[in-house]
Amino acid sequence: MTKLPFNIDPDINKAETIPGWFYNSKEHFQQSLKDFFMPSWHYVGDRSTMKDHNLHPVNIRIGKHTEPLILSSKVSNILHLFSNVCTHSGNILLDNPSRSVVIRCCYHGRCFDINGVFKRMREFHDAVN
Repeated sequence: MTKLPFNIDPDINKAETIPGWFYNSKEHFQQSLKDFFMPSWHYVGDRSTMKDHNLHPVNIRIGKHTEPLILSSKVSNILHLFSNVCTHSGNILLDNPSRSVVIRCCYHGRCFDINGVFKRMREFHDAVN
């Protein structure tokens, strides 16, 4: 497995936020696909998992690494899987299954649709760039 280009200290008292470039790195994304997802299958649920809700948090654990994800069921009954981490604050977006069609980060209020696409953030409607 590829070594990460930053240190994750196991002591929470010394831990730091992951650098911002990590979330936009195409190189890291491609490496993650190769290291974590391509070598094996990962069961995250099926239609019965989504019976009573649209959104379901799941965690894929590989060795010491856990990837928080959201399993989503759109109106068309197609299952989608995307990151359960806010693109702004790195906060976990969904702790429990939900019937909502909007995902809202409880940290700064950033909102995403049921496909994980960013929609809006409180008090940022006039922001430029």
